[in-house]
Amino acid sequence: MGARLKPCPFCGGEARLVVKKGRNAIHSYWYREKVICKRKSCSASGRTEKRPGIAVAKWNKRPEEDRLSEVLRLVDEQCLVNAEDELGGLQS
Repeated sequence: MGARLKPCPFCGGEARLVVKKGRNAIHSYWYREKVICKRKSCSASGRTEKRPGIAVAKWNKRPEEDRLSEVLRLVDEQCLVNAEDELGGLQS
């Protein structure tokens, strides 16, 4: 099973992967994939890619979300440290 698609970054709608495969006149195979938003009112789509997995990886890449997740993780970690320090001080 492939990677899970994140929602559309513009409307929050569900996304889907469109894959097309075929053979050309000289009998070589080709492959194309693209991620699109399923909402009819949203025309968001990723670039068409020639290699499997690339379109999904690019669609799911959200640098701002990744940075925010890291900041939230650090804040949670610091809150735990502070709470443990306070609880340790109360027990003394």
